[in-house]
Amino acid sequence: MTLRNVVLVGLFLLLLGIGSAWLLCAWVPGSSFPLVLGNILLAFGALGHGAWLWGWRHCLLFFCVSAGLTFVLEALSLATDLATPYYYTAVLGPRFLGVPVIIPLGWFTMLYMSHVVVNLMVDGTPRCGRRGHGRVVLLALLTALVMSSWDLTLDPYMVQVVKAWVWLQPGGFLGIPFANYVSWLELTFIICISYRVAERGLPEAGAAAPSEVLVALPVVLYGLIGLSGCFVGLSGGLAVLPPFTMGIAALGALGRLVQMRSPALARVAPLVPEGGE
Repeated sequence: MTLRNVVLVGLFLLLLGIGSAWLLCAWVPGSSFPLVLGNILLAFGALGHGAWLWGWRHCLLFFCVSAGLTFVLEALSLATDLATPYYYTAVLGPRFLGVPVIIPLGWFTMLYMSHVVVNLMVDGTPRCGRRGHGRVVLLALLTALVMSSWDLTLDPYMVQVVKAWVWLQPGGFLGIPFANYVSWLELTFIICISYRVAERGLPEAGAAAPSEVLVALPVVLYGLIGLSGCFVGLSGGLAVLPPFTMGIAALGALGRLVQMRSPALARVAPLVPEGGE
């Protein structure tokens, strides 16, 4: 690893570590400041990592599509009750049109991690590249599943303990409506399809082989977030759920990353063969 990559690893670990620490502190009910600052730091970390991995144009496009569509669809849901009625409290900080400012930032950060995880699992590379229409749909669907599995842990805790938002018609899964998870799948799918189609207008991301350590950062962070769900969020026997959702996806991505390092294993075909080009 070059000195430049060592410095980059140190900076990204510092930024993501601070952000994660603030978020973990926020899981002890109290001030909203740790949640707000933690999400901002993590978003900046994801932006920097994405710019290094994909290039600034690809990363900014991903940020604009994910954060922009998240805000628009959240605002529409709050204003029109398109989804199961809910509202955000003041816990998550400043709001605009009823949507806390950190919600689009949080979606961008977690979507970025999920996006990298799926790219690695399916193609053995963290970058997107050109894809056929059928493959774009498949990758978007997988990303929606990988992303939405996080909410199995997140939503119950944020509603019951942190009191960050309120469901006006509570559902059967620890008070969370089933429609919430359908909405997560729909929103993530729409964002991923939109980005993967929009990025076709940009030049291919650089072909230089990235550092495996840096590539692994979003995957490891995704896995750690899943692991934390074993200790907070879900009660009783349901605490074993995160390793079998987020944990499997993270291990699958890390396994493909190991495959990239081995010349013999690297010749293995992608998990899902290319088609429909």
